[in-house]
Amino acid sequence: MKRLYILGGLLAALIFFIYSMSDVVTDTQPVAYEITNDTAISNASSLSKQDVHIDTAESVALPATDRPSVLPLTQQNPLNFAQGKTLISAINNFWFHCKQANNCAIKLGSLQSQLGESRFLLVRDYPYLNELWQQSQAEIDLNSLDSLRDKINAFKDAAVAIWGSNAQIVLADQLTYLQFQLANQDLRDSVVAAPDLGIQEIVSHIEKWQVSLIDETDSTKSGISKDLIKYELAIALIPSSLDESQQTVFREKLAQRYLNPEQQKTILHRQNQRLRQATIVEKYQSQLRQYRTALNELRQTEYLHMDEGEWQSFYQQRIREFRKGFFSINH
Repeated sequence: MKRLYILGGLLAALIFFIYSMSDVVTDTQPVAYEITNDTAISNASSLSKQDVHIDTAESVALPATDRPSVLPLTQQNPLNFAQGKTLISAINNFWFHCKQANNCAIKLGSLQSQLGESRFLLVRDYPYLNELWQQSQAEIDLNSLDSLRDKINAFKDAAVAIWGSNAQIVLADQLTYLQFQLANQDLRDSVVAAPDLGIQEIVSHIEKWQVSLIDETDSTKSGISKDLIKYELAIALIPSSLDESQQTVFREKLAQRYLNPEQQKTILHRQNQRLRQATIVEKYQSQLRQYRTALNELRQTEYLHMDEGEWQSFYQQRIREFRKGFFSINH
């Protein structure tokens, strides 16, 4: 047994020497992917990295009094059952703390008896695999793909190529969100086809996905109610192809469904502000185009005598005066 222990220690030393040359992600924030038909998967992992140094001397067989204790298998360890951002946070914490204590080899030796083989190998190989994953995100050309479904499939293929069978648990949050985006596309098509049933379809859709999308802890920490989050998710599902009056009806009914009277009042005020701002911007751009056209016509008559330098100075001065005058009466 002693020979096997020494052999195992030497093998571990070789493995950790290799991994000590890699970076480990220490940021525990989830990665958000915003995907539409017109854009590729963006906001890819921008996690900060921190070098991990492992003293390979730890891998040498230790005297019996110094050997790490073998902890019983426990389901309380998040490394044993967690997925997505919770799992990544636990892995990052493991590597961070063992690096701080300079005992990663010992900690991994203890961890091996607590986890199943697949989970243990994921923790052990995470620094190297995560580095590959970060590189792959920069290399995937999703802009060449037209449909949302094709982009999601390309993302999944890349994930499996790096993480293997663990892709589903490592990227659980991202993959769930991508499936939600795909389901959203189908829902919008359905609402356009039958607007009268749209409200109920949207509500049912949000209820179906809420467990996967709305984190109770995050909601509590941010101070934002779950119903308000549901409302924001719901109005994002209103098809833009509906006319403005239909969209307004949808927003009002969804507000009644998810918000209390005070929240409805606040939301209505914000929506009116955005609508007014959009109207002002549209009016400004329209009047500015007309004014520029009029100035260019005058350039050919009244201001034909000006050289180019004089004209440009005059032109920019008139544009500034127009802008100042417009916003003095439209604010």
